[in-house]
Amino acid sequence: MRLTYSAKHIIAILDNYSSVSSGDFDAGESQAGGSKPNRNIFKAPFENSIISKADIDTAIGSLGIPGHWSTWSRDPEQSPVGHGLTPIQYRIAEYIRGHGNHIKGTAYELSKIA
Repeated sequence: MRLTYSAKHIIAILDNYSSVSSGDFDAGESQAGGSKPNRNIFKAPFENSIISKADIDTAIGSLGIPGHWSTWSRDPEQSPVGHGLTPIQYRIAEYIRGHGNHIKGTAYELSKIA
């Protein structure tokens, strides 16, 4: 079963990315802002944020050289410089780090592949 994410949901996931990455799995509970994937198959509340982050990581990783995104995303507080990210991955990384880039268009593109 494939889950789908709206652009709004992807932005919410990215807004909570660092929290979920650091182990605050409840951060995903409010991340959808009333918007949920088309099919909610999660068995426990915390699975929402873990699975959503994994789906988004896979989608973002597909936008560049395999492994580069996953290497950077182990510690999303670090600078993305020198990690071989593509320009779009770099923009997403900077957004996650709180350097508020405009990523609505990027989120829309991710919603097509996530």
